Amino acid sequence: MQPSLPDDDPKPSARAAMLQQARAQYRYDVDLLPSVPLAAQVPSADRADASWLGQVAGKVVDVAINTAQVDGDVERSAPSHAAHAAMRQHVMSDAMNGMEGVFDLITERVLTGASQGPARLRSEYGRLFQHIARPPYTDDAHDDRVFAWLRVGGPNPLALHAVDRVPDHFPVTAEHFARTVSDDSLEAAQAEGRLFLCDYAGLAGLVGGTFPHGQQKYVAPAMGLFAGPPSHAPTGDLRPVAIQCGQRPGPRTPIITPADGTAWKMARVVFNTADGNQHQAVTHLARTHLVAEQLVMATRRQFAPHHPLRVLMDPHFEGTLSINDAAQARLIAPGGGVDIVLAGTIESSRAAAAAGFAAFDFAEALPARDLAQRGLDDHDRLPVHPYRDDALAIWGAIRSWVQGYLSLYYPNNAAVAGDAELQAWATEVAAPDGGRLGGFDPPRTVDSLGDTVAMVLFTASAQHAAVNFPQFDVVSWAAGFPLANFAPPPSSVVANARDLYALLPPLDIAQFQLDLGHLLGTLHHTRLGEYPRRWAGLKGWFQDPRVAAPLGRYRRELERLEGEIVRRVDGICPYHHLRPSLIPQSINI
Repeated sequence: MQPSLPDDDPKPSARAAMLQQARAQYRYDVDLLPSVPLAAQVPSADRADASWLGQVAGKVVDVAINTAQVDGDVERSAPSHAAHAAMRQHVMSDAMNGMEGVFDLITERVLTGASQGPARLRSEYGRLFQHIARPPYTDDAHDDRVFAWLRVGGPNPLALHAVDRVPDHFPVTAEHFARTVSDDSLEAAQAEGRLFLCDYAGLAGLVGGTFPHGQQKYVAPAMGLFAGPPSHAPTGDLRPVAIQCGQRPGPRTPIITPADGTAWKMARVVFNTADGNQHQAVTHLARTHLVAEQLVMATRRQFAPHHPLRVLMDPHFEGTLSINDAAQARLIAPGGGVDIVLAGTIESSRAAAAAGFAAFDFAEALPARDLAQRGLDDHDRLPVHPYRDDALAIWGAIRSWVQGYLSLYYPNNAAVAGDAELQAWATEVAAPDGGRLGGFDPPRTVDSLGDTVAMVLFTASAQHAAVNFPQFDVVSWAAGFPLANFAPPPSSVVANARDLYALLPPLDIAQFQLDLGHLLGTLHHTRLGEYPRRWAGLKGWFQDPRVAAPLGRYRRELERLEGEIVRRVDGICPYHHLRPSLIPQSINI
């Protein structure tokens, strides 16, 4: 069926019947996650396909073999080819009824292995990686340059923002700065606009959990000050200046700098834990998965299957309802993965995700606008920011592709304003009885429609890739990036190694953090720009032959960006999460 706008459809009654049927099938439920609309059920068309299930099964088998090798279970640690195939088929069978079975399989392992109790050496965390190789840079996890680089290339690259002065409740002095950076000064960095802050004040209300061992967990609403390099610096790297493990300065909440030895190492761990909790609940769950859910639901309910925008967006929604349903049923449920690894009680972690969704503004989150508002767009002040550079490049490619596609169907602004399905879609996405997505205004011009649709595609593909896949590279290493602390933050600049290890997770929880990071952070299903074949006899997804020209340009631009990103050496760590070949089309994991 050729795509058509509503006014051009020769069978309007049949089109209306399709929409009526879809609205009965796709219904909202606001009780699954309070105040956040989710799909009441996942229709069969949105369930995972066999290809995806096969990839998931392979990851779960990796986890099973790794766990067996860590536990010293010789029989299970080196399965035969037949046993390996049987394990894979067993996982696929469990996953056929939903991702819930997969999460259950991994969760069951958290308390069953031999690697339990606290660690006393870093090497004990390293020993958890057997069949699964250790992620990059674990040996450098306590390096200050890597720590600073994670603010621009880690899982939460938009927590950082520029400040024109040090906040009053974070009283870093010139003396603190001088202890950290010998070739610069606080006065110069402030005058030149090179001060940057990460502030996790939003975690102040998070209630520390005790699951699964009954041991108290902690997360601090930490603050961290960083400095961009002066013009004479040998590299363009961001540099850490100081951390305060709380919002109120005082004798029990000291300002800790890199000159403070073990206390500084503890402060970095506390800071990374804060970053990880904000990342998981807000940046990742709320602002990619939950945002995308509203877009999927309204698209299914308000666009006929052959509307040009439905045709464009559907491949970017593959698997989203299914993975979100599994997450709310198992991962962010009591006793689930989030309850195990994150610092807060499951109730407070869910509340943090809901608050993060409620505060999201779709229009303000357009990449260039968001980066500018955070003061991260100036290359002179902050030369090295790989997420920024790659995200803007990918955004440009997606935006051009969308504009070329829209030009085939919307010759002028009147066509946009007169598209009844488009206007109903945009209204529902933002409506209190619909998606409740903030900052989502009905497009009235071709240009505003281009921004809206490009942002839909970008969120479902590149933005999710940027915040999801560091879950293995960075977050699976619990010794450097724990998702919960097991002792209070340092209250003095004097500390020892025993104090440091007291902060870190027990080995079984570290193992689960590794397992979850491997499953979620290494599965790349589908590829940006490669639209699938859906109907027999067709060469691709798009039936309109006019799409071939803008799609060809888009693919060539993605190929060019791939080579550019691969060749670039950006700072001390390579950044690969926004290579087009590693960006899935949709949020499917």
